Amino acid sequence: MRRGVLVLACVVGMLCVAPMGRAGAAPVAGVAGAVGAAGAAAVVGDPLVDFNGDGFADLAVGVSGEDANGGAGDTGGVSVIYGSAGGLSATATPDQFWTQDSPNVEGIAEANDEFGSALAAGDFNADGFTDLVIGVPGEDASATGDGGVGVIYGSAGGLSTTATADQFLGQDSPGVEDTAENYDEFGSALATGDFNLDGFADLAVGVPFEDASAASDGGVNVIYGSASGLSATVLADQFWTQDSPNVEGTSETNDYFGLALAAGNFDGDGRSDLAVGVPYEDAAVGATNDGGVSVIYGSAGGLSATATPDQFWTQDSPNVEDTAEHLDDFGSALAVGDFGGSNIADLAIGVPHEDLGASGSHGAVSVIYGSPGGLSATATPDQFWTQDSPNVEGTAEPGDQFGYSLAAANFGGSWPHADLAIGVPNDDGGATSGGAVSVIYGSSAGLSATATPDQLWTQDSPDVEGAAGAWDGFGSALTTGDYNADFRSDLAIGVPSEDVPHTSDGGVNVIYGSLAALSATTTPDQFWGQDTPNVEDAAEASDYFGGALAAAS
Repeated sequence: MRRGVLVLACVVGMLCVAPMGRAGAAPVAGVAGAVGAAGAAAVVGDPLVDFNGDGFADLAVGVSGEDANGGAGDTGGVSVIYGSAGGLSATATPDQFWTQDSPNVEGIAEANDEFGSALAAGDFNADGFTDLVIGVPGEDASATGDGGVGVIYGSAGGLSTTATADQFLGQDSPGVEDTAENYDEFGSALATGDFNLDGFADLAVGVPFEDASAASDGGVNVIYGSASGLSATVLADQFWTQDSPNVEGTSETNDYFGLALAAGNFDGDGRSDLAVGVPYEDAAVGATNDGGVSVIYGSAGGLSATATPDQFWTQDSPNVEDTAEHLDDFGSALAVGDFGGSNIADLAIGVPHEDLGASGSHGAVSVIYGSPGGLSATATPDQFWTQDSPNVEGTAEPGDQFGYSLAAANFGGSWPHADLAIGVPNDDGGATSGGAVSVIYGSSAGLSATATPDQLWTQDSPDVEGAAGAWDGFGSALTTGDYNADFRSDLAIGVPSEDVPHTSDGGVNVIYGSLAALSATTTPDQFWGQDTPNVEDAAEASDYFGGALAAAS
């Protein structure tokens, strides 16, 4: 029996480099704050998720409920739609559909594998093509539900299992720390970054149900990139828990350390640092599952809790807005962006079950800003955002879960500052729990709902494709990319419970950036599903197309 998992496509969060083809001396694709050959840090906008190196961002969509293997349930799949001058297109470069039964893909498609539950992207072998990591948390690799991740490498022809051999990694892979155990669910969350600044992207893998020191206290494996791709031996794999030396906090039963992950350069030294969500942490005295976020900083030797001291953030940390309360789940979602234009990454933290004066999971987002000393609630004052914040569109209501998902990039209105998209999947956006996405734009002072007016998007917004339906879950997953290479990031919004035409077959809305802000008309909004012309495979009930979306952090 699989445990219920809040799957977060790490989600996320984006700092952008200008789109470049392979001929350009671009920073490492998919690495926040990466440095290129000239050594100049780039932290504004989206890292380019470009599987074929043509300069247009591409989109990978998780279809975790897909029945890929002769009718076996929830084996899972991943659809890949490529960018072009006209935006995402299933024909300019043919769409791809990947399962564990695809030729040369490692592993075997089995019921409840949920291949595609989490996705991330990075250039692990530094060949100029972005590579795709696919979480398979229900995989029975060496034990029941121990999990694993598949890696498909980019090439001039797009993702390929033969140009560079596909990989499958788990806790029983050679050199990977710890041991695969029943229901670890290795691969439930993913993030990429260059933690040692060697030019190769590295991979962090959440193992939130790991029994490290207590039942389901959780852990995170870090596997480093190399000229041959991800390797646990070229540079030794790391395994982090709250009982690792010098890591703040204490491992406790059901903490779920590693349920959300994001990487960004929070201290401006050029190396990516890792933020680890611990949403069920009992941080405050008397509170249960108020949650926390652990931050481990990069160094020349990789992630280190001592080269720069590890941090642990909660809503009871000094100068952090609001108060830790029972079941807040601070740290359920994470995103990274340079919201104030300091050239240092900032961290947005989802608090989807925050209660605003009454019970009911209205939700909130906390923002902690980067500084030369690392994340700080005082160097730039911490912010706390809800749908009741001044000038934020919409109204906070019980069950909205504002902050359930997050993504950050510059959508065009506030250049060069990153903007924040906030999923509100249970908002009554045109229908009961049809869902919504709030967008708060960056400014020289950080996120502001007035410097560029805040936006609220639903499937009933003018010119947005599709129609809001009850329990669609619009906003359950978010990612960003410059799909038409116009130097403005675009927003992809997962609608996994959309009925198109079957029950919960799912879909993805794409709203394009413009000079002013996100717009459904400057470049027409798109809606993608498995029944869209030329998209591989066929829409079926409970496929949940759009439940996860690939991001480079």
